[in-house]
Amino acid sequence: MNKTALLLALAAGFAPAFAADTAPAKPAAPATTPAASDTYVVKVSGPMCNGCVKSVVAALKKAPGVKDVAAPASGYESYSVTVDSGKTLDTAAASAALAKSPKFKVETVEKKEAAPAT
Repeated sequence: MNKTALLLALAAGFAPAFAADTAPAKPAAPATTPAASDTYVVKVSGPMCNGCVKSVVAALKKAPGVKDVAAPASGYESYSVTVDSGKTLDTAAASAALAKSPKFKVETVEKKEAAPAT
């Protein structure tokens, strides 16, 4: 193919034969629905610094069924804990997770209500 024919072919949207060695685009992965989960607000007394917050987060992540723990945006007491669907988190389970850190005490565990769908 000469240069002029190649340029005309490319301008028209035709790929030359040597372009066939590029890998075809992979099909998109099928969309999956994430597993449902519940969120609890755990109030802990005792944390007084960022190091304490990290310790509480690490301990709460070890509780059965816990998927994620978010540290408080301000202060050191309220932690947002996400658990697997069908699992619950109560004061006893949260307290057991913090048992190795006696200076921290779970005060309350409350289930966060889901926002209404709009």
